[in-house]
Amino acid sequence: MLAPQAKASYTRWRPLLYLLSCLHATSVLLALGMWSRNSILLLHGGSALLLAPVMAVANAGLIQGYYWLYSRLSVTYVAVAAPVAALLPAAAGPQLCARLLEDERSHAALAALHRHMTAFNTACVPWHAALVAEHPPSLPQACREVNLYISLLLGVALPLVAATHLQAAGGRQQEAFAAHATGQAQQGGGSGERRQLDGLPPPARPGCASLPIQLYFASCIVWCGSSLASLVWSPSAMGGSPRA
Repeated sequence: MLAPQAKASYTRWRPLLYLLSCLHATSVLLALGMWSRNSILLLHGGSALLLAPVMAVANAGLIQGYYWLYSRLSVTYVAVAAPVAALLPAAAGPQLCARLLEDERSHAALAALHRHMTAFNTACVPWHAALVAEHPPSLPQACREVNLYISLLLGVALPLVAATHLQAAGGRQQEAFAAHATGQAQQGGGSGERRQLDGLPPPARPGCASLPIQLYFASCIVWCGSSLASLVWSPSAMGGSPRA
């Protein structure tokens, strides 16, 4: 008697519970990154290539992307909930950067990572590369920019682009199978015709050629937005943080 009611209640509240679970995991990772004595932010080893995944774990962008990619929630809900969840890493960015920049090995790695990301993402907005070359950001500003870019790209843009693409591909595939079935129903009848229809190849699966292009343009947009946001971010929040 209670099982159907419990299942119905869980189904009704699942989107909210999922968001709360994501926020809890994000809070834990941010706290560990900012205040742990053995913070993961210290594991980059002075390498720009290692610094990117280290920041993706520390600012919870990676875990948020995983949450939304496998949420099986509607694209509309993810489009609202993912930016809400991304507010936590964005707000914690100054403290994360203050913690990262305490390690002098991170300075050169961060500058190199910022250069690489600028070169990768400014193909569709060349004016941004000229702006960065004319007004190079300080290390705290570059860190805030990279942190915001990683968290928004992995936690918001990637899940939304992938979910939208998969939803559109699924709809096209259903239409193709429906048209295929309609053709069988209209042409079916005799056994000879049936054998010919049985030999028809199934509808082709929608291609994924456009997905990398969509992801790249999303990356460019997020990078430019992160750059502009870092310019207006209050530098007074870059103070130190206590560590456990």
